[in-house]
Amino acid sequence: MEAVKTQKTVTLTLTLEELELILEKASELPFKTIAPTMMKIQQQATETLAESAVKNTDTNEPSNKKKGK
Repeated sequence: MEAVKTQKTVTLTLTLEELELILEKASELPFKTIAPTMMKIQQQATETLAESAVKNTDTNEPSNKKKGK
C-alpha cells in the first residue's frame, strides 16, 4: 500500500507587478509543465482582486447617517 502524500500550501502577499513578473518568467517554461500552475495562480489572483474591489466599494460608500444629529 502506497503512502498518501499530503500537499502543503503557502500563502504569499505580492504586488500585482511582482505577480506579473513571475507569470511572465514562468511562461518561458514548457507549456504542459507550467500551465496548470499558471492557471491556478491567475484564478486565485482574479478572486483576490475581485474580493478587494468589493471591500473597497463597501468602505467608500457614503453613510446614510447624518453627522452631528
